[in-house]
Amino acid sequence: MNQSLDQAKKFVQQHTSLAIIGTADQEGFPHLAMESGIRWVSERRLEFESWFCLATIRNLRENPKVAIAIFDPKTQKGYQLLGQIESIKEGAIMDGYISGEKPDEKAIPPQSYRLEIAIEKILPFSSGPHSDSSLS
Repeated sequence: MNQSLDQAKKFVQQHTSLAIIGTADQEGFPHLAMESGIRWVSERRLEFESWFCLATIRNLRENPKVAIAIFDPKTQKGYQLLGQIESIKEGAIMDGYISGEKPDEKAIPPQSYRLEIAIEKILPFSSGPHSDSSLS
C-alpha cells in the first residue's frame, strides 16, 4: 500500500461518523446523501452499511459509479474516494412504511443496504483552492 493510500485509509477509519455519497442516474442527474457506517475492508475496497434513501439505491443500480467524501468539519480537509459499486446487499427491514419518492410509487418499508465499493481513485477533499490531483 502506498503512503497516500495508507493515509486515506487511516483517515477514513478515524472519521466513520459521517460521509457524503454522490450518485447519478442513467441520464447523469446527480444525487447526494449523508450516511454513516463506512468501513475500509481491504486495500481498495470499502463497505458501507446504512439506511440509504431510495434515490441512492436506484441510482447505483442504474449507474454503478460513486463518489464518497469523508472530511473533518473542523479542518475542512479529508478525502474523496471515487469508484464503482461491486454489490448491493439488502439488509434489515423496519416495521412501518415510508411514502414513495414519486407520486406513483407505493409506500415501502425502510430497508438497510450494504454496499461493496471498489475504489479506483483517491483525491484530497478540502475547501478553497485545490488541484484535484489523484493521490493513487
